[in-house]
This record gives sequence, structure tokens and C-alpha cells, in this order.
Amino acid sequence: MIFLTTTFSIYGFEILTSKPYLQNPSKDRTSMEEGQIRVAPSYCAWSVFSTLCCCLPLGLWALYYSSKVNTANGAGDIDAATDASKTAMGLNVLALIGGLICTAIFLTVEFQKKPHP
Repeated sequence: MIFLTTTFSIYGFEILTSKPYLQNPSKDRTSMEEGQIRVAPSYCAWSVFSTLCCCLPLGLWALYYSSKVNTANGAGDIDAATDASKTAMGLNVLALIGGLICTAIFLTVEFQKKPHP
């Protein structure tokens, strides 16, 4: 690593500063700091909401994949966690869309019924 050293003077005191010089800033900006752990989002709360309010089968399936994300994150398997996270998100989106469509159909059918005399 190359360090960029600069010197400046404040009130007669010489100050020497040194900071790392990034040769490829775009590459170094995306790298993580030492000691940080990257984890994939589990979408667990969204999965519970999908199960209770939108579409029970898809919500349960999304909840299963959310659990797999938490397990893979705990084991440090980032690739498996990312794959399960993407699957959980997709299932949650499908559950939400399916729930909205079913609700719209139900309300349309209910409001189309004629009142009984």
C-alpha cells in the first residue's frame, strides 16, 4: 500500500500527516473494512406479514427461505444466504401481488352481488 504524506505548518509547528493513497479508488470503495461481516437480508418480518395478510402458501414458503438465510448467515456462507435471500424476496413479492389480486377479485364479486329484497 502506498501512503500519501503531506506536511503543513500551524503556529510554527510542523504537522506531518500520512494517509493511504488509493491506486484504484473504485475497487477499494466497494471493499469492506477489516472486521466487518457482510450478511444477506432475511426479509423475516415481510415473510410473516405475507403469511398472515397476503397469501398463506407463498408466505410460508418465504418464511422457510428467510430461516435458511438466517442459518446461512450464522454459518458464514454468504453465497447460500444471498441465494436464499433473493428467493425469499421474490416469494414475498409474489405473495403480496397475489394477495392484492385476490382481494380485488373478492371485493369486485361482493360489490357486484345484488341485494336481496
